[in-house]
Amino acid sequence: MSARAERGRVSNIPEPDPTASNLYAALMARGVIKLKATTTSDLDSLPRYRIPDDVSPLDALLAEREREPES
Repeated sequence: MSARAERGRVSNIPEPDPTASNLYAALMARGVIKLKATTTSDLDSLPRYRIPDDVSPLDALLAEREREPES
């Protein structure tokens, strides 16, 4: 953890997890995940979800992924 002084206060800044970045890099190298440049002009093409207040957005996303056939 590194520290940064800002306006007389010291803030602790967590270091990035090297394990997570190594896993991400490995998945990209194998072609499992791919990066795509996205700009604000692409916002209209991104999916929108209506989630009731009593439902977790993560649960809704995982349920949708279960329904989709694997490609």
